[in-house]
Amino acid sequence: MNKRRRQHPITILIELISLIKAFFFPIIIFVILRHSLSVGEKVLIMIGFIVLSTLFNLIKWFYFTYEFNESEITIYHGIVNKQQIHIPFERIQTLTREQPIYLQPFELVNLQIDTSGQGKPDAVLKAIAVKQVTKIEQQRRLMQTKATDLTQSRNAEASEPSLTKKAQQHSARYQIKFRDLFIYSLTSLSGFGIAGAMFAAWTQFDDLLPNRFKTIVNQFLSQSSFVLLGVLGLFALIIATMIVMFKIINRYYQFVLVRDGYQLTIARGLLSKHTMQLRTSRIQAICVAQTLLRRLFRLQTVTAYLAANKKEDSEDESQTVIIPVIKTNRSQQMLQQILPNFKFDIPMQTDSRIKAALWLRLRFLYGILLAIVLSGVMVLAVLSHQWQLHVFQQTEVLSFIIVMIMGLCILILSQTLLWSHDQSIAIKDDMLMLQTNRLFTKRTYYIKRDRIQGMQTRAWYGLLKRRQGAHMTIVIRDSDAFQLIKVYYIQTAIVEDIKTWLLTDK
Repeated sequence: MNKRRRQHPITILIELISLIKAFFFPIIIFVILRHSLSVGEKVLIMIGFIVLSTLFNLIKWFYFTYEFNESEITIYHGIVNKQQIHIPFERIQTLTREQPIYLQPFELVNLQIDTSGQGKPDAVLKAIAVKQVTKIEQQRRLMQTKATDLTQSRNAEASEPSLTKKAQQHSARYQIKFRDLFIYSLTSLSGFGIAGAMFAAWTQFDDLLPNRFKTIVNQFLSQSSFVLLGVLGLFALIIATMIVMFKIINRYYQFVLVRDGYQLTIARGLLSKHTMQLRTSRIQAICVAQTLLRRLFRLQTVTAYLAANKKEDSEDESQTVIIPVIKTNRSQQMLQQILPNFKFDIPMQTDSRIKAALWLRLRFLYGILLAIVLSGVMVLAVLSHQWQLHVFQQTEVLSFIIVMIMGLCILILSQTLLWSHDQSIAIKDDMLMLQTNRLFTKRTYYIKRDRIQGMQTRAWYGLLKRRQGAHMTIVIRDSDAFQLIKVYYIQTAIVEDIKTWLLTDK
């Protein structure tokens, strides 16, 4: 049994800063609105708040201790209502290290412990020594290896023994190349979203700006040519793209994925370093995604759906990224090494759709577009008649509407052609492969049969009877929720084959 330990005293300062950040604006607003208070009294109020917060965090730090032995971690906390949390090592699903830049000089990390997979860590140890975290990770791995050997006959861990026998013989490692990461960040389209957010923020805070400043800006914009405004817009887009590139590079810099036995260790980060350990048996499915722009550079991103906590950090995606970027010709081989219990060499079946799938899809999407256009025209007609706007008599407005409709028609046609080319279904042994394309992003899913939670089929009466087709949805677990993977206009015979395959003994 290790002796009880406290978190590093720097935790008091970290918690104090977090508390000040949380109450900063309410305190500032209170101080500003209280005109009856003198400057000295306002300063005393703020100093008093900081002193009381410091004392509270000091007492909280003093009563928060932890210890661990060969089988579990025990956390003690609480000032009046004292509590103990016992976490057995074999129940831990993921361990996540976080090392912000201000903890790196002290060789301290924050450790998140997740056992329930409900999207929230069961315990968080802040500012503890790296040596202690390493001991906890080693003991957790040792206990889970023993637990695996003792539970080979259990259905919940039926795949774990075979994985252990294969995986313990060989390890695998993947490290990201900076050139690929740079192209990956450069091809992100999030810069358009940030540019739009910057414009929205300008419109929201316009009333708070000084009138003199607003007058100067409005005069400059009114006197500027379209070329200059375009250059300014391009400059804002470049700034937004650089921000996105920095965020992506900061998140995935020196990304390393290592498999040792049935444990995956993911390390990443530039300013804030993150390390996460998870068991391969927690992986429910693998998704290989490729946007249209990244298809030109033959780059893919691999994410995993987990039966565990899916929040790596506050800016995380909805799934765990196990490979941020990898060349297309390397992804299948690398995934097979990282996850030997999955099968990735599955030949695609391109004739799974019914013959009229492309026509039916176009008819459906163009029907929605037509309904939207007709509704918009009716609304404009009513407003024009009521307010005498004469919208339809303005050539510029009509030209803009026609160009928008033509652009949408081209986008729908392009997306539908890509969907028709990419959608595929294939089965090999106990693996199901689904490939879809939505919003110009191709996604390939690899799912083991025993990880599928359910299957849904639906079809309109005419589609089911005359065309012999249906839409199919595969349900898999995703943390504390479910993920729905949909494929459309599938032949009824293939749907029935998949149903039969699902009912086959595992």
